[in-house]
Amino acid sequence: MAESFLCGLIGARIQGSRSPALHQAEARAQGLALTYKLIDLDVLGVGVEALPRLLDDAVREGYCGLNITFPCKQAVMPLLQGVSEEARAIGAVNTIVIAGGKRTGYNTDGRVGMGFRRALPDADLARVVLLGAGGAGSACADAVLRLGVRELVIVDRETARAGDLARRMNAIHGQRCSPAAEIEAALRGATGLIHATPTGMAGIPGMPLQASLLTPRLWGVGHRLRAARDGIAQGRQARRMPDHGRRPHERRPGARRVSLLHRPRCRPGAHGRAFPVAMKRDIASPR
Repeated sequence: MAESFLCGLIGARIQGSRSPALHQAEARAQGLALTYKLIDLDVLGVGVEALPRLLDDAVREGYCGLNITFPCKQAVMPLLQGVSEEARAIGAVNTIVIAGGKRTGYNTDGRVGMGFRRALPDADLARVVLLGAGGAGSACADAVLRLGVRELVIVDRETARAGDLARRMNAIHGQRCSPAAEIEAALRGATGLIHATPTGMAGIPGMPLQASLLTPRLWGVGHRLRAARDGIAQGRQARRMPDHGRRPHERRPGARRVSLLHRPRCRPGAHGRAFPVAMKRDIASPR
């Protein structure tokens, strides 16, 4: 009889998440029996203040692990008995292992760097703009600074949060980060853009910036699949862009393409759709 596990995802607006299908399919391939549940704050009618109760319930009900996504990645940290060194440096948790009643947090978002090296080996890292300073943005900042970004400009609608992330990353990586209040000013002279906001997720439609700001010289990384997909659709309607559903290796002449870098082991059709440099953003976290 296959060993059985119970896991889940805690977050808001996650009814469209592919995590249950992805994790359960992988478990079957490994000869395991996995039940994966969505614990949606919106469906429950609660906010992050309910995290203590939800975590206690998970322990009591026998969960062995949880994925954590927007808006809980940072709020969950004080509620854990242990946090990995990487998650503590990033300042956010996206994975919790439950063993013996103890909850230990980890962060796997930073592994976006492995996919980045594969997909964009020649990317210009002189001046990169990071849009979003939450849990996903924190992981992306740490990852790209480790990759060698020389200047990282962080933009968030909460300017104080952008400043806090810049100070925290500077303490770890040296004085290479600075906050900016406006995306338009931040993008002047930029060579790359990382989109790590929840814009484009279910319930938060649209793009996080004006499409006219996305110039051909920018390389782009999308941290959330749903946001990237929705952004592509809206950009296509607005700018009559061609279909972007091809696999990453099917390049169009004259159009640089990158793959979604979160979950690099998944098949492109399932969680790694290619998108053109003009459209951004996802990983992430575990959605």
